[in-house]
Amino acid sequence: MRVIKDPAGRYFASFVVEAGEHPLPQTQIETGIDLGLGHFAVLANGRKIDSPRFLRRAQKRLTRLQRSLSRKARGSTNRVKARIKVARQHVKVADA
Repeated sequence: MRVIKDPAGRYFASFVVEAGEHPLPQTQIETGIDLGLGHFAVLANGRKIDSPRFLRRAQKRLTRLQRSLSRKARGSTNRVKARIKVARQHVKVADA
């Protein structure tokens, strides 16, 4: 087992588990989904799902936090707080 702490202060535990094979049951209905850049997804019946805009908002917030961090004096407590905020926002952008 491994425990990892990332720069944003989150902890992750990873471990290996052995499990037997269990095949999934057969289904009668099949569908297709096309993931793309113009639309988030296009379903087999032609329905288009627009891209969510949460990534753009997260990137704008990251830009603002990075500018704020760059104005902090090196070694100050406020710089440490700003660095943690930037690290957490990087995680949100990466997870998006």
